[in-house]
Amino acid sequence: MILFTRKYKPETLRPITFYGHQLELSKQVKYLGVVLDSKLNWKEHVDAKYKRALAAFYQLRRVAGDISFDCFRQQLKTLFCKY
Repeated sequence: MILFTRKYKPETLRPITFYGHQLELSKQVKYLGVVLDSKLNWKEHVDAKYKRALAAFYQLRRVAGDISFDCFRQQLKTLFCKY
């Protein structure tokens, strides 16, 4: 369970039970591939996407081998641009 708030800081929350299980508060949750945190900040989501894109970039670079940067840039445009 997550409580979305920017300013309001509750002192005490009553425990919430759902089908006999007590729910615990968490700082962030992933929903439909988007990481949401309690302050509705995008930092964690952007960091995760950046790391994933960087890993894909380095894998492509490794596969490309010893080609020039201009040629590699053209290959990246071919893969990622929707022309």
